[in-house]
Amino acid sequence: MDHRSLPILISTVMVGLIGATASFAAGQPRWQPMLEAVPGVPQQQAAAKGTQRVLGVKWFRGDLEASIASAKQANQPIAVHFLPEWSEWSKHMVAKSIADEGVRMEMKHFVALNIDPQIESGAALVKRFGVRTFPSIVFLNADGQIEDLLAGYIPPRAYQRELNRIRNDKGTVSDLRRRSVVDPMDLQVRHELAQKLWDLGDDAGFRENMEFIKANDPAGISLPMRRITLWNHQEDIFGCRSNGGKVDLEPLVIFLASEKHDAVRYEGFTYLAGVYQQLGQPKESRDAYREAAKFVSDIDLPTWGSAVAGVFENQKEQLSKAEKSFALKFARKAASAAKRLDEDLIVRAECQVILAKCYAMMGKKELALKALQIAADLQPEEVELAKELEALRIQIS
Repeated sequence: MDHRSLPILISTVMVGLIGATASFAAGQPRWQPMLEAVPGVPQQQAAAKGTQRVLGVKWFRGDLEASIASAKQANQPIAVHFLPEWSEWSKHMVAKSIADEGVRMEMKHFVALNIDPQIESGAALVKRFGVRTFPSIVFLNADGQIEDLLAGYIPPRAYQRELNRIRNDKGTVSDLRRRSVVDPMDLQVRHELAQKLWDLGDDAGFRENMEFIKANDPAGISLPMRRITLWNHQEDIFGCRSNGGKVDLEPLVIFLASEKHDAVRYEGFTYLAGVYQQLGQPKESRDAYREAAKFVSDIDLPTWGSAVAGVFENQKEQLSKAEKSFALKFARKAASAAKRLDEDLIVRAECQVILAKCYAMMGKKELALKALQIAADLQPEEVELAKELEALRIQIS
C-alpha cells in the first residue's frame, strides 16, 4: 500500500467529523483564481508580472525561485498557498480566513504566493512538496528550505496563530532539530520532528527519529512510544481495508483498554469511532465517541465536541435517551468552550447551530431558538442560517 495514504484516511475521518458542523455556511463569494494569465503570455509565466493585491494580501507574482530571491533580500519566510478553484474548503479559506484582518496583518511578514495546482508549473510544485490535500500551505525559510506544512481548512484565528508561530520559528523543522540537539533524549521533540518530516515527505528523516525513539524506550511506556504503537494499529487496519481483507479492530480495542495516556485514548477512540462509522456500524461508532469524550482536552472541545454532537444529532432516530443527553451535554460544553477560548466567530456560530439542533432534538424549542439567534448574530451574513432561524420561529409559534 502507499504509506502516505494512512494519514489521508485519518484526516478524512477527522475532516468528515469536523465538517459536520459547517453545514450552515453558505453564500461565500466565488473564489477567483489569483494567478490570471496576462494576454499574450503563457499562464505559467503570468505570475512574473509584479505583484497584485487580493483581499488586502500582497501576492507575489513571480515563480518560486524569484520568490526565494525576494525572501532572501527581505529576510522573510515564504508562504506557498495551494487554493484550487474547485475546492470548497479552499473557498472557505479565502473567504473566511485570508480575508480576515488579523491574518492579513500576519501575512505581511511573509513572501506570499498563491499557486494554481491545475496548471503545469503548479502541478510540479504539488509533486515537489508532496501536497496531498487542498487547501495546503507550504512554508519555506528565506533560503528556500521547507520548514512546515499546514493542510486543510484553518479558521481565521487559528491561521493567524499558526502564521505567527512559523514566522517566529517555533515548532518548525529547524526549531525541532535545534531542540533535539540541545536535548537528544527529549523523545517528545523527536516525535514531533518525525511527524513533521513525515508530513513533508522526508521518509529517511522520519524513520531515523522513529528508530531513535524505539531504541531509547524499549519498554514502550513514553507518550511518543504509545503514539507509535497506536499508529501501528492504525496502519494495520488501513492495510486490511486497502487490500480488501477483513478489518480486525480487536487489537486496537485491547490496546486502548489498557492505555494510560489520555491523549492516546482520545486519539485512539476518535479514530476507532471513525472507522466504525465508515464500516456502517453507527452504534459502535457512537460508543467509541463516548469513550473518547472522557479524554478530550479543553482546547479541542469547541470543534470536537460540537462535531460529535452533530454526528449524534444526525442519527437522532436511532439514539437512546442517554445518547441524546450525551449529545446535548457536549454541544453545551463545546459552545461554552468556544466562547471562553475566544474562538473565531464562525466556530462559535457553528457550535451554537449544533446546540440548537440538540435542543430541538430534546424538544426544548425555546432554547433552540435562543441558540440559533446567537449563531445568527455571530454570522449575520449567512443567508441559510437566517432562513433556518425564521423556520424555527414559525415552527415554535
